[in-house]
Amino acid sequence: MTLHQSLIIVAIALILGLASFALVIFRLNPYSAPQISIPLFFVSFFFFVSGLTTIIGFFARMLTRKKDEEFYNPLNVALRQGILLALCTCGLLAFQSMRTLTLWDSVLLVAIIVLIEVYFMARERIS
Repeated sequence: MTLHQSLIIVAIALILGLASFALVIFRLNPYSAPQISIPLFFVSFFFFVSGLTTIIGFFARMLTRKKDEEFYNPLNVALRQGILLALCTCGLLAFQSMRTLTLWDSVLLVAIIVLIEVYFMARERIS
């Protein structure tokens, strides 16, 4: 799959995530059906945030890339970081929805996400 095709798929996922997130926000009442509306909120929010941060990260990498630098696929890195950032934000929102979010919980969750990213960055440099 080419870079252009992958970027189109991510853009379509972003649009679908935004549409489903808007639908959940404006149409579902969490008090009338909490068994379905709360999981739908988190899933749609995850797809929206991961798609948005992937697109932003990809274009930020393309703008800051040096001309003489060896070409690599920045979409893989942007997608991984977008998914990790979406997991982090969904985790923080889940803790907040249960009223258990504290500073130490958020620091620990962010540290776990950062350590996962450091692992992947170190693995890329080795190979």
